[in-house]
Parts: sequence; C-alpha cells; structure tokens
Amino acid sequence: MQEQQPAQPPDPTGAAERTENAAKAAGETQRMAAVRDYMNGKARVQMERLADTTPHGWMVLNYFGRAMGMANSLSRLDHPLDYQLVMAGVRTLFEMAVDLTLINSGKDTLEKLELWEHSALLEHAHALKRRHEEKPSFPLASELTGFLARASPILEGRELHWRRPAPKQAPPAPSGPCERCKREHEARGQRAAKRAAEPTEHPDRWTNRTLYQDALEADNAPGAGDLVDFYVTMNRMLCWGTHGSGAVGVRNITTAGFPTMHWTAMAMAVDVALRVTQLCLEHFKVADVQAEDAAKADGQRRYEHAYNARIAKGPDRAP
Repeated sequence: MQEQQPAQPPDPTGAAERTENAAKAAGETQRMAAVRDYMNGKARVQMERLADTTPHGWMVLNYFGRAMGMANSLSRLDHPLDYQLVMAGVRTLFEMAVDLTLINSGKDTLEKLELWEHSALLEHAHALKRRHEEKPSFPLASELTGFLARASPILEGRELHWRRPAPKQAPPAPSGPCERCKREHEARGQRAAKRAAEPTEHPDRWTNRTLYQDALEADNAPGAGDLVDFYVTMNRMLCWGTHGSGAVGVRNITTAGFPTMHWTAMAMAVDVALRVTQLCLEHFKVADVQAEDAAKADGQRRYEHAYNARIAKGPDRAP
C-alpha cells in the first residue's frame, strides 16, 4: 500500500506562492541579463563591422542599438512592481520584431522608413510652430525656422506612400435662387482649399497601416507565422500596462499576482529580444545559431542559480 504524503499546511497569507513567483522573477531577470551580454558582445561586434556594407544598414544597426538599450534596462528591473516597465519594454521589442520581419522579407523597405522618419521630425516641428501661432507665449526654439527650411526640401517632390490623393475638381456652383445651397458650396470649397494647403498628413506608423495589419503581413514571411497570435493574445494587455488611463490590467490582482505579472512579462521580453537580435543578424546574413544557443544556455544557468537562491531565502513580505 502506497504511503500517503502528509497534507501541506494551509498558507492563508500566500507567502509560499509569492516566494515561488519571486524566484521565477529573479530567474527571468537573470535570463535577460544573459541576453543583454550576448547582444552587447558578439552580436554587436558583428553588426557594427557590417553596418556600412548594405544600403541603409546603419538603420538596422539603430534598431539593434535601441533593442540592446532596452535589454540593458530590463535586466535591472528586478522588483515585482517593475512589471509595468517590463511590459512597456515587451511592447517596444514586439513592434521592432514586426518591422524587421517586414524589412527582411522585402515587403517594406528601409528607404520608406527613412522618409517616414524625416516626415516625423517635420510633423513635430510644424506642431510646435502651430502651437506658437495659437499661443504666442508658448516657447519656440530659435532653431526651429532654420530646421524647417532645411528639412522641408527633403520630402519635396518625393512620392510619399501616405500622401493624400490630389483633391477632386470642385463641382460647379448650383444654379437657381437657393442661397443656402450656394453658401454650403462655398463653405465646402473653402474647406477643400484649406486642406489642400496643409502639410501632408503624417501616419502613426511608417507603413501607413496598423500594427495588427503589419503583423498579418509579416506572418506571411518565411519563418514568421506567430506575430498575429502574439498581437491578439498580448498587445492589449501590454498597452494596459503601458498607457496611463485606468487600471484594467491590475484590477482585482492579489499581492501574489504582481510577481507573476513581472516574471511572465520578463520571460516574453527575453524571447522577443532574442528574436530582434536574430532578425538584425539575418539582415546582414550573419545569423549565428551556435552563439544564440550558447546565450540561451548561459541564461538557463543564471536562471537556476537565481531561482534557487531566492527559494532558499524564504518568504518575503508582500510587495
């Protein structure tokens, strides 16, 4: 007859669950530290050496630099209440992964992205200028006028993919005694003229599509296939943890829940940071599976050491 195991004592304070989740969070943070070291080591050296060998390669290096900076920051976020910053990091890295998948597959181009970056700077400069015109006391940098004069010609004469279609020719004014119709026609003409005179609208994303639409497009690339799944499953929750309105992402969360949110977000960050690194290396055709596997193994060793050390420390007070 099999010997019965003694029943576990009740844990009304949730201390054991908090300790387990805190240990997982410590482990995942150390896995991120291993990814950081891999990115800042061999991966960075390879890409810096090759950045000038491909058209616009420096832009991919910029993506990698931002991702490496994010990994460096994430590796320091080791408290359960850092979960919101970790979620913001995951959201940033995910968008990079979508972008790089589109670029590497040839579905979109770095030239297109570069034009969007110029347009983004101009959009910001025009917004500052408009605010100064509305409110003269609003401070306006003296360099702004010179910047607009230098930057505007960059986009002039370029076929921008988000440019508005040419306005249709206005229909002839209605005939007859209806003054109301004439006034409405004149007002429509004035609105059309004002819109035609405004700068080209600047889209939120450089593809002029939503992130969801881009994930759909990127999933058709070889080796992708799970970006839409991630978007549908996680993007809303990541935004809840990133944006300031409301508390939908944490309503009714117990004290044991915050370490859980921390380590699950950190685990996602590790995976997406590795994916961004892989995509950057693939752009330069120097993907190194052995180096990535070694980084993963190093991360697992660090995880186990940090996890066991945190378990040995015992229960801690609630965050």
